[in-house]
Amino acid sequence: MIAASDRLPAYSSVPEPTLLFAGGKLDKHPLRGLVRHGPYSGSIGVPARVRVAAMYPAGFAPKIGGIIQELRSPADPKEATNYYVRYPGFEDAFRVKLEPVLQSQPVSRDYGEMSDAVSACWRISGRPGKLSWKISLTADNAD
Repeated sequence: MIAASDRLPAYSSVPEPTLLFAGGKLDKHPLRGLVRHGPYSGSIGVPARVRVAAMYPAGFAPKIGGIIQELRSPADPKEATNYYVRYPGFEDAFRVKLEPVLQSQPVSRDYGEMSDAVSACWRISGRPGKLSWKISLTADNAD
């Protein structure tokens, strides 16, 4: 038989950690600290921009563009407004620009061509060499 003092509690409460932001500033709330002080990496010389590349099926460009626009745009909390703070948009929160790598780079289903296109994006991003990658397909739409 196990003594009651040897048992672990069913649950325990853990206090919110204090997070470190730019300039050594502290806050317990991640978004509030980010908005007020900027990211921790801002103090150590981050790049001036974040470049975004996406691979998606033909016809999904507007959806991807919408997601990037949503990241860039401010958003007000709709629930738990006593906890969540207004998101000012990516550039104001992280203090760097958010840019797509390429406006459009169509590729076919020929995975050799896709590999070349991805490698071209890699070279444009300033990273030399061939990019190795693997594609895993779960479904394929017939044309």
